Amino acid sequence: MAGGKETPRQKMIGMMYLVLTALLALNVSKSILDAFVAIEENTQKSAIVQLDRGNAYVNDLVQGIEQNKKEAPLKAAKCIYYLNIIKKIDKKTGDLIDFIDKMKFKILSESGEAVDSEKNFDKETIIWKKYNKTDPLRPSRMNLMAVEKKDEYDIPMHEIIGDEIAKPDSEKDGMKLWKMYNDYRAFIVESVGSLHEKIDSVKGTGIGNTLHTVKTTPINDFKDNLDLDKQVTAMLNKSKIYNKNNGNTKAHEDFGLLKQLYMELTKQEIFEEVNDVKNVHWIGKTFDHSPLVACLASLTAMQLEILNARATAAGALASKVVVAELSFNKLIALASVSPSVASPGDPIEISVVMGAYDTDNQPEVSGGSFVVENGMGKWKTSAGSSDQTFSGTIAIKSRTGAIKEMPWEAKLGVLTSEKEASIETPEMQVFYEGIPIELKASATGMYKNVRMSVPSPYTAPAGSAGSVITVSLSGTDSKGNSVGLGSKKFTVKKAPKPELSWNGVTDGGRAMKSGGNLSCAYGNNVPFSPGKGKFSVVNYSITVSGIKGSLDGVGSSISAPHLAILKGATGGNIAVQVRYAGTSGGLVSATFKN
Repeated sequence: MAGGKETPRQKMIGMMYLVLTALLALNVSKSILDAFVAIEENTQKSAIVQLDRGNAYVNDLVQGIEQNKKEAPLKAAKCIYYLNIIKKIDKKTGDLIDFIDKMKFKILSESGEAVDSEKNFDKETIIWKKYNKTDPLRPSRMNLMAVEKKDEYDIPMHEIIGDEIAKPDSEKDGMKLWKMYNDYRAFIVESVGSLHEKIDSVKGTGIGNTLHTVKTTPINDFKDNLDLDKQVTAMLNKSKIYNKNNGNTKAHEDFGLLKQLYMELTKQEIFEEVNDVKNVHWIGKTFDHSPLVACLASLTAMQLEILNARATAAGALASKVVVAELSFNKLIALASVSPSVASPGDPIEISVVMGAYDTDNQPEVSGGSFVVENGMGKWKTSAGSSDQTFSGTIAIKSRTGAIKEMPWEAKLGVLTSEKEASIETPEMQVFYEGIPIELKASATGMYKNVRMSVPSPYTAPAGSAGSVITVSLSGTDSKGNSVGLGSKKFTVKKAPKPELSWNGVTDGGRAMKSGGNLSCAYGNNVPFSPGKGKFSVVNYSITVSGIKGSLDGVGSSISAPHLAILKGATGGNIAVQVRYAGTSGGLVSATFKN
């Protein structure tokens, strides 16, 4: 056929090939655009999931206020304090969600799409539910399958970027969004990081200066995620994480969370080259010749990121007072060296634990060659020739996904003089009222038969909390003479409260209404053998969401009438408070899911 005159049939066949090729190209294009529609639809659903997750933490605080305003006003005040912080975050979140929604409506309208009508779950309608300021954090619900000009890219690019992808127009919506997004990142991190230690028990407001003052600086240029991590860590360390003016030398307990929030809301600002254009801004790279549905998908993804950050922040704040984020809401890093006194060359073992642990969620321990098992990091090494200080960090991921990181430190005293002795407390460094603690005395050099002025195990008597127990040491020298070897002082503290359980279920679990057995015992959150605490339940008081008054009874078994009422109750939570006696006495409470 080449060079010759084509017959009408050949021309028809050639035209058919041309049409077929065009149709194939259209089909490929349509499948890609439909993929963007599917991605955007799933992103919308994920954004609603994050919205509901954050709202659940807000509701926990609201319920905490109602449940505690009479019996535990200080706890209610803390709920008010953290709820007010979330409300400020929600105001910024709502403003940003609203701005992005307006961008969506604008580019749809300018593209000639019908955005005035609203009809929920109608496959022919784009807008299923418009943005409503009465529910300010909820994005508008859209059906992009109904968009006719899915491949329109001129209008979105013009409205968001302007003419140059390297230098987006500052008056266009894209750069306005970029500034609002970065301002939001700074606001949420600084809000979560700058908290008061003391809270007014009536007003729920902070008293005095904040325990920590976090001030962020913009970071939008990094090589990779590791480089970003290093930059954010350095930036936070330059902030007043350690507020020495308040006498605060402790690291911020939410350091890992603050770093996580900042990094998840950080985007590379300038790209070296995009489509042969140098130094392209993120706005230009993201929305350059982006089809209408792809552009909308990118905007929805930003709404998801914002709502995810808000939910993480709300969960972290709520966990400080009402949400059992790690099955306990107060973290403390505990470090111990065994033995606590050693001679040069003696083998030693260093243990670090987060206070209480979850066998299914192991921590990460830094500061040495640690092996982590059962929630504890262990490092076997040898003592040096002089006193040593070991330090590092221990970090664990919470149920909300936030990283909890705390510093630890342990000191080792090394005996080098012959006339020295010390007492080792294998379980802890203090005495507790009513808890028998084993003491071991040792001495180096020529001294033998080291004796203590108190028996071992030693039990601090009731009412001695706050006092100091002095334990004197003596030993026998090589000539058989008794000599004094100094003394050690120990502070006495009140015995910790036991944990309350209902039919074996502890605080935060789901109520087992098949029986009414109430018991108190120590769990793994005490620095000694839990079996050293013996308790009995004297009486109980139970309150149920939606039921006025309380169910009060005597003994460790919930009465049959009360159990019948509990079985009939649905929804909400069941709060149980008991008075206990035994090793120590007092009140302890727990909340169970209904």
